[in-house]
Amino acid sequence: MYWPFTISEAARGVLRTPVRSALSALGIVVGVASVIAMLSLGKGARAQVEAVFARLDSNQLILSAMPPRKDWRYGIPPPMSRGDGLQLSDYRAIETHFAGVASVSVEVGASGPREVKTMGVRSDGQLIGLDILGVELSGRKIIRGSTLSADDVRNAASVALISEHLAQILFKDTDALGGRVAIAETPFTIIGVVENRRIDAATEGVTADTSVLMPYTSLLRRISPLSPITLILKPRTPEMLPVVQQVVTDLLEQRRGKRRAEFMSSNIAAAVSAYGEGSRTMSRLLAAVGTIALAVGGIGLANIMLVSVTERTREIGVRIALGTRPLGVQSQILLEAIALCLVSGTIGVLLGAAIAAVLTRLYDWPTLTAVSALLGVLLGTVFLGAASGWYPARRASQLDPVRCLRAD
Repeated sequence: MYWPFTISEAARGVLRTPVRSALSALGIVVGVASVIAMLSLGKGARAQVEAVFARLDSNQLILSAMPPRKDWRYGIPPPMSRGDGLQLSDYRAIETHFAGVASVSVEVGASGPREVKTMGVRSDGQLIGLDILGVELSGRKIIRGSTLSADDVRNAASVALISEHLAQILFKDTDALGGRVAIAETPFTIIGVVENRRIDAATEGVTADTSVLMPYTSLLRRISPLSPITLILKPRTPEMLPVVQQVVTDLLEQRRGKRRAEFMSSNIAAAVSAYGEGSRTMSRLLAAVGTIALAVGGIGLANIMLVSVTERTREIGVRIALGTRPLGVQSQILLEAIALCLVSGTIGVLLGAAIAAVLTRLYDWPTLTAVSALLGVLLGTVFLGAASGWYPARRASQLDPVRCLRAD
């Protein structure tokens, strides 16, 4: 007599020892849940950072003031005075004499936050001096008002744009446009409100952005004359970026009498590439951790299936004696392992997605659960069940029915 191997028969085999089956499934549930949760966190964080990079122009070269390496202590650069770094004359030289650059923008950052106040309300603001291209190159949209004009920069006008978050702090429900604020005791008029720049993905959905954008000439003349200068160059084509980087380096060193220029150059395209490589490495690491967890669960499942085969020796002997082929016995045991893994994997996928959703809700951590990842993990559990159940199933199919019937 041939006993056909069916799903219902496999289910009865798994439920024959529910406690043991649940314990063996627990390792797989935990492994799958950890894989889904980690991949969701990693993919969500990667998508958020990539969205930030996507809003920036990757065809940019950034030159920042930097002291010589010989002056660093324990990997930390010392403070720099205004005369040690990039100069406005460097800005004008690049803008005037280098044809490979489509545009040059200057950015001046005040060291540390400065007090911004109006009508008795005070807040710390991060001052950033820009030229007429600065707001556009920063990738931030103007929500209300206008951007800086050439006259504002030329005349060092007392005008500024503030972040939406800072506008809410200073002006509450009142429109900030046209409002007057005192920045480091210097009066300024608000001409625009820009969108917030996301600073920390875990700040409960509220950004701490307190940016104040103003003409760089106003910042240098009225507030902080020694603030370091950063230059942002945009080559005519992306292919010219490495050439522009080398030519600008040579130009600045020539202006310093062949002395090595005190600046570091970087470009957003290289940053995007470096981040992509780091993100892929992190994804591989997360996948490796999850694979180890699943492998441990698979080993536990294989052990449980071997114990199950040993306990069912007489049953298997009876089946073989009644005409069940070795392939039928092997298929039955194998299907039990696959069914147990598939059910465990489904529970683990749901648990992992729930964990990711809870983290997003409680801590505002970015998570992104891809359907392809869920299906891939479920498919992986099927292969894990097949791999874990193969040896116990093969061992069961090779049992001698006579010895099985004599077994206690």
